[in-house]
Amino acid sequence: MVKKIVISMLLNRVQIGIIENGRLVEYYLERNGSEGLVGNIYKGRVENILPGMEAAFVDLGVGKNAFLYVADILKREPQQDIKDALKKRQAVLVQVSKEAVGDKGPRVTTEISLPGRYLVLLPYQEHFGVSRQIVAEAERARLKEIAASICPPKKGLIVRTVAEGCRWSELSEDLEFLLEEWAAIEKRFREKSAPALIYEDKNLLHRVLRDLLTADVSEIIVDGSELYSQVREELKSMGAKYPVKVECYGGKLNLFEYLGLLKDLEQARSRKVW
Repeated sequence: MVKKIVISMLLNRVQIGIIENGRLVEYYLERNGSEGLVGNIYKGRVENILPGMEAAFVDLGVGKNAFLYVADILKREPQQDIKDALKKRQAVLVQVSKEAVGDKGPRVTTEISLPGRYLVLLPYQEHFGVSRQIVAEAERARLKEIAASICPPKKGLIVRTVAEGCRWSELSEDLEFLLEEWAAIEKRFREKSAPALIYEDKNLLHRVLRDLLTADVSEIIVDGSELYSQVREELKSMGAKYPVKVECYGGKLNLFEYLGLLKDLEQARSRKVW
């Protein structure tokens, strides 16, 4: 299978396609401004509690109030109702799990997760998992054993697909970075008044390279010198494990049109936005 990542600019927004054997199989378009909230962590303030819906509205300080279901509250007793789990004006640490749509505000959860290059840190969950895309049982067992050995008490880790073949030292270093990031989030939560942004997830370019640059990607194609420099810098800062060719396209046609992907692109634009 020939797999490539295509990165282009569309009206000052980054658009990214994942190409497999000449077909566009995934598409991402960077949202404008405050629209792209998924992954961000806020110190929110409970504004209203809705017992009939077993949910609460939480003020994040941006746009419409967020929606928090009782099932998305980790620190509660089993079968505890929303009115007993939360109090009005209470400060809560939440992460956006779904963007606002139409008249509905974003959906949030207290199940915080922090993604790194090889690991995802679960600060409040004692759980160890390995990406399903790693299929070899021996490798899954090896990675899970490493995760369990390096994880601090009362926390959990998910091992990402790109961690396949990683050494103990590489996973340990990634975890150290995530723990430092979590400590900074806890400090900001203590110091800031609600509502406040506590942690902002990385931009689309970083997330795609972090999450989707695996050993089977043979090439990254970009249009323009600025994007080319950004990609090279991101790869350098990430310490990308797999060597990959980065090509800068300089033709007059739109990059997706040049690669014969316009039909796939029209279909994908209605399905996938990050």
